[in-house]
Amino acid sequence: MFAQVFALGALLVVSHAQQDGLEWLGTFETLAHGINGEVYAEDDHTLVIKSFVYDGESEDAFFILTKTENVEEPFEYLADELGSKEPLGTYMNEDIRLRLRPGTTLADYKTLSVYCNKYKVDFGHVVFGKYPKPMVRSMVPLGKLTTVLHGVTGDVLAIDESTLLLKNFNYDGMSEDGQFVLFKDPSKINETHELLRDEDGTTNPMVQYRDMDVILSLKQGAKLSMYKGFAVYCAKYNVVFGTLVFPKRLPKMPHAVRRRSTPVALGQLTNGQVHNTTGTVFRVDDNTILITRFTYDGMSPGKSSSSETFRHLCNTHSRRVFCVCVCFCCWPLKENTAHTDTQTHNDKHSNPPFFLLHGC
Repeated sequence: MFAQVFALGALLVVSHAQQDGLEWLGTFETLAHGINGEVYAEDDHTLVIKSFVYDGESEDAFFILTKTENVEEPFEYLADELGSKEPLGTYMNEDIRLRLRPGTTLADYKTLSVYCNKYKVDFGHVVFGKYPKPMVRSMVPLGKLTTVLHGVTGDVLAIDESTLLLKNFNYDGMSEDGQFVLFKDPSKINETHELLRDEDGTTNPMVQYRDMDVILSLKQGAKLSMYKGFAVYCAKYNVVFGTLVFPKRLPKMPHAVRRRSTPVALGQLTNGQVHNTTGTVFRVDDNTILITRFTYDGMSPGKSSSSETFRHLCNTHSRRVFCVCVCFCCWPLKENTAHTDTQTHNDKHSNPPFFLLHGC
């Protein structure tokens, strides 16, 4: 299906091993009961789990350590953060510290698991050091759009030196010739502006946007440093609907990796009344989708074959950008098509095609 998934807000780049003096060991593979969290070594005898999640619904779940990459006997039970070996309770995004028994070190073990002793079931595990830690690079905030007409609002960020992100962008769609533009002189936008293709790669008049995340790619060879600002502009009547003048000295930005195509908006993830799942889906290229403003409560047990496939893709290719037990279905990717009819172009935003997302 897809070889990579990027969660916007952080872009995956290179591996990094240390954080706050802790050594990265890995992220839990979620198998049941919403198990999730990042595992670190504080020292030879102490594990730290950050943002640990477990729904607490099993009557007989424990932390265990094994000496192989497989969750199998013989293994050793590990006391919880309170030093208790009672069944685990509920954890919701908590940071905890686990001490090994005296006389043992982390070098003696390969895997940490949350394990149901009664039914011999692995709810989730992490193999120490199997994958390098992904380091995130933050996007660069450039400022907020100044509203002039047509309800234009939103935050403007730079993903890299050739890509902009409009966060929570709004525009009423009532102009016959609204366009995204970059300009080189704030006082002469009509003379110095250049059209910027929309998120679908077209220069058609803009349609209505309601609290949307929009990715805009500059033309080949262009960089943000070549311009003084960004605007929503009507060239036909020389009217600015909303504008942002870039800071005089732009922060250093990540080098742009030119994609084969502009990210194309595919639609919104539908909640389906389960797991509070929302987000906007973009097609980046044949092997990559991008989900912006993604939310998911992490409580699915992940029993379906589709979710197993998706989780395997996350584990294998993107080293677990996030763990989601979901099914993508019901709407195939389509190649971008030009819209010559304004109403047809408008319909794709007012009633966009959907990925239907359901808890497993």
